Amino acid sequence: MEEILKHKATGTEFFKQGKYEEAVGAYSEGLKLCGGDFVEEQFLSTSVILLSNRSLCLCKLGRAEEALKDANEATDIDPKFAKGWIRRATAFQALGRLKDAL
Repeated sequence: MEEILKHKATGTEFFKQGKYEEAVGAYSEGLKLCGGDFVEEQFLSTSVILLSNRSLCLCKLGRAEEALKDANEATDIDPKFAKGWIRRATAFQALGRLKDAL
């Protein structure tokens, strides 16, 4: 878990510096350690945060389809995670799908 949190913190630092591509890489590395496509249960809440953070970075990079995929995955894992829904709406907005964003 310590290594995953290190990648999360690194991603957050890159985000603060406006280095979105590097942040995406750090969050992706953290997600790999969580189990990738088959997230281990003990890492679910951390995975949701990493997906949400990566979704925001992808939106900043103009990669809205990928951002939407991450946001959808985050809300699938934890439907009560509000930021996941916000990221989803942001991605829909970037795609020009305003009705879906609402």
